[in-house]
Amino acid sequence: MKRIVIFSLIALMLLPCKAQQSNPSKHEMSVSAGFLPSTDSRMFLDILIAALTLGLVVPDDMASYGSYSLEYTYHQSDKLAYGLLAGYSANKTIYKSGYDDVNYKRENFRNYYYCMPTIKLTWSRKTHVNFYSYAGVGAYYRYETTMPLDDSGAEKSSDDQLMVAFQLTPIGAEFGGERFKFFTELGVGNKGFLSAGFRFKL
Repeated sequence: MKRIVIFSLIALMLLPCKAQQSNPSKHEMSVSAGFLPSTDSRMFLDILIAALTLGLVVPDDMASYGSYSLEYTYHQSDKLAYGLLAGYSANKTIYKSGYDDVNYKRENFRNYYYCMPTIKLTWSRKTHVNFYSYAGVGAYYRYETTMPLDDSGAEKSSDDQLMVAFQLTPIGAEFGGERFKFFTELGVGNKGFLSAGFRFKL
């Protein structure tokens, strides 16, 4: 009788584990960091500003801080999944006058907060490697502050705008098991030209 009870308890403990293996969770969370998000294109416009102002205003220093995102994904099937992505990116430009006799220097710091629904299509599934394509469209909020760095007496100012966010990833690859994966993606959009992170099933 004692052996029957012990074997029954062991079977009850192993049953949920087996059920999870045969019916993996459809809910997944992802955390990632990206390089060269589409919002960094604003920095390249600084070169155009210098040309249009004939050197009166030129970029003195530029910096990009990348893109960071969190995503929830629901797997409808082995191939098709839907998600909701939220993230943040930032960049900075310091402007100065190209003429020595003009007292002008400003720092523009831009914050971008984006959110978008996404869709993911897995077109190659192996034991420990999957390949997929990925896309999303939504909106992002830009908040920009301008800080005077000269002695002109100008005050700090700010500006904001709501714009279209997107991400188009022709190819992504994920490595790992059913519950935990590392991934890397190559594409264009708010997540970045190149992004990487990890995913885990809930």
